[in-house]
Amino acid sequence: MELAGLSCATAIAKAYPPTSMSRSPATVLVICGPGNNGGDGLVCARHLKLFGYQPTIYYPKRPNKPLFNALVTQCQKMDIPFLGEMPPEPMLIDELYDLVVDAIFGFSFKGDVREPFRTILSILNGVTVPIASIDIPSGSGSKEVGSGVLPCLEVGT
Repeated sequence: MELAGLSCATAIAKAYPPTSMSRSPATVLVICGPGNNGGDGLVCARHLKLFGYQPTIYYPKRPNKPLFNALVTQCQKMDIPFLGEMPPEPMLIDELYDLVVDAIFGFSFKGDVREPFRTILSILNGVTVPIASIDIPSGSGSKEVGSGVLPCLEVGT
């Protein structure tokens, strides 16, 4: 996860340098899922902060496992804020953030997208800011037509 998260942050910084964003520091919404992809997102957020971005994390389904708890603690100690709820409208995300990191589901995701992730993906499909997806666009492995995120950048881990 450490190498994957660092690699993702490095690819994002190369594709979307903080100095090219409309805000200073550049604001990033990192949306993390409950599995390893979400862990990659937490690590990515830490490195983005070190690279000069201002990340905010939305982590709605946190697994109660020591590794993930430690990753959350590391982010908190770096003063990376966690949202209690997802901004309900794409326009709000566009107004508040320069970039979104999709760290919800990875390569191994199978089946249907359930709540709260169905709503999250629906909101993300309406944003106009760039979306960087870790591994693959979340929801693209779903059986539901049109449920996947449409990323501007895919970062394989």
